[in-house]
Amino acid sequence: ITDCASWSTASPKDWPLAMCDPFDDNRGGWPTGPYEGSLGTEERKVADSGYTWNLVAKEPYFTSRKVQLDPMGDFYAAVDVYKVAGPIDASYGLQFRWMDGNNFYMFVAADDQTFKIYRYLGGKMTPLQDWTITNAFIPNDWNRLAVKAAGPEFTFYINDQEVARLTDDALSKGVVRLVVQLLVTDTPAQVDFDNVEVRLPPTPSRRRRPRLHHLRRQCRQHCRRPPTRPCRRHLPTRLCRHRPPIRRCLQLPTPLCRHPNCPQPPPRPR
Repeated sequence: ITDCASWSTASPKDWPLAMCDPFDDNRGGWPTGPYEGSLGTEERKVADSGYTWNLVAKEPYFTSRKVQLDPMGDFYAAVDVYKVAGPIDASYGLQFRWMDGNNFYMFVAADDQTFKIYRYLGGKMTPLQDWTITNAFIPNDWNRLAVKAAGPEFTFYINDQEVARLTDDALSKGVVRLVVQLLVTDTPAQVDFDNVEVRLPPTPSRRRRPRLHHLRRQCRQHCRRPPTRPCRRHLPTRLCRHRPPIRRCLQLPTPLCRHPNCPQPPPRPR
């Protein structure tokens, strides 16, 4: 897939696409099937071009699943989310720079048109931005949540509208995960995800420096004839040992020239 959510205006199109999953199948390797833990029961499936989560909380909790990419520092991540059923304060969105269950950031929104941004550090939860009302969120419909991280700078979007901009340097790298948070117990909830998009900043092109043995070989080739541009640009003069006295020889420090026709410095006065 060469493009993802092409309608999105918040997506940095100049950043290469690392992942786009429209859930036409489960080639992304997402966990599926039933699961029961001490905090709730869960069942996930990839079907009908979506990733459906059916959840029932035994206690207030959140559950998440990893995007199958290596840990990253700078990135843009986005996902379409729709809560089909469940309590109004059920929230959903993205975890990012997730290192383990005690260290990560989390950006979630709910159908009451609010969103919240958390930081978990050493298992301690700190709200970076508490529940905030936004008209960018559309209740009972699909919404696209996105976060862009560049160093300690974070920008948050809902439906391509910037809703928050924060700075925090506690966590520098980690994975991206989809997340759902349930605060009401014993109430079934269904949340659908679609069009997961991850972009990474372009890698600056770096010109490889020639290795020393290549330099010496070029030196032997170029220093036997009038100097060429590669010789002038790449070859340290200390590597050249000119054979015939060519013009390049005149440019070398005379102690490096080993040819009788090379000009010698005048003798130092005593």
